[in-house]
Amino acid sequence: MTEQTNTHCTCTHCRVAGTMGPLILISLGIILLLGQYTRYGLADLFPFLLIVPGIVLVIQSFASKASHIRP
Repeated sequence: MTEQTNTHCTCTHCRVAGTMGPLILISLGIILLLGQYTRYGLADLFPFLLIVPGIVLVIQSFASKASHIRP
């Protein structure tokens, strides 16, 4: 069963889950910027779009759910 993130919850688990979208957008912007100004293109750097969410999911799995409010 998947757990939903509650927008009103302030536990560490939910706060880390809320950073997934912004971190992916920042990573995409950095990759596109590097593609413009270096010899590496999107084809060379796309694995970072998989690594960043993986890191966030690992951090989220170790984050505390103390004071978690169910949605």
